[in-house]
Amino acid sequence: MDLFTIFGIIFGVACGSILLYVLVKTLRKKKLRYLRAEVEENLNNQMPIETVLSRAEKFAREEKYAEAVIVLFYAFKLFCREELSITKALTVPSDELLRLLAGAPSLSLPNAKKMFALYEKARFTSQPLSWVEFQKVRSFVHEFLNSSNA
Repeated sequence: MDLFTIFGIIFGVACGSILLYVLVKTLRKKKLRYLRAEVEENLNNQMPIETVLSRAEKFAREEKYAEAVIVLFYAFKLFCREELSITKALTVPSDELLRLLAGAPSLSLPNAKKMFALYEKARFTSQPLSWVEFQKVRSFVHEFLNSSNA
């Protein structure tokens, strides 16, 4: 076997390994996105907000923080629909919901933007969320629900 053949085999194995790595990463991301989409789709828009919040806590106890954030955000959207009369809250993109909420007196716009960014990270990326990120979203949602009910 000459040097050119050996180099060709090594190059082929390297290219094949890289292709396999990229394929596995891509499939993993798609699966994760599908699973996280399913979390939101499995919530019923007729559920009481307290039930939705308890589901978020269940995900958090299981250390599924991205799923917990998605469910917390859904509870937030339910509240916006039911208590703030934003009828499109469950269907509009998050940036549009933020625009619709901009005048709400109990809403801290900088904190809301951070919470919306964490929701988008949880819902649309394969990046894991930490307990601290979950806590930030949980605090924001509970504070907003409590201050709007007052």
